[in-house]
Amino acid sequence: MPKAALADHSVEWYRLAVGVRENAADVPFLIDQVDELERLLSSSQRIDGERAALDAQRQQLSRDLDAVKTRARIVAAQVRSGIRTKYGYGSEKLTVFGMRPRRRGIASRNEELAGAALVAPDGSGDPSDPGTGR
Repeated sequence: MPKAALADHSVEWYRLAVGVRENAADVPFLIDQVDELERLLSSSQRIDGERAALDAQRQQLSRDLDAVKTRARIVAAQVRSGIRTKYGYGSEKLTVFGMRPRRRGIASRNEELAGAALVAPDGSGDPSDPGTGR
């Protein structure tokens, strides 16, 4: 069974109270319950109004929070950029700030090591080259 809106219940409760008041001579034993029903109806309308005001406030706070988060992301990016400018993209000091330094990949290091092996210790070229005299 679907939930009925408060407005639907309020209309029903109001009609019920009015009907009992108009026929109070026939149902005098229900006057105390109708008095309570009217108080509850009034309370429910007041609480619903407060809830609507809080919903509006919550929505505004959500918009405010989104704006603050957006600005914080921008400022954080500027701070990170300044840190990288100061220390460089590959500096291990970046880890202090929760940032990852750019590190050379394994393939780049292997190429660098392979290139270094081609140079003889005396700097004359490949040591296995017959033209070096070794």
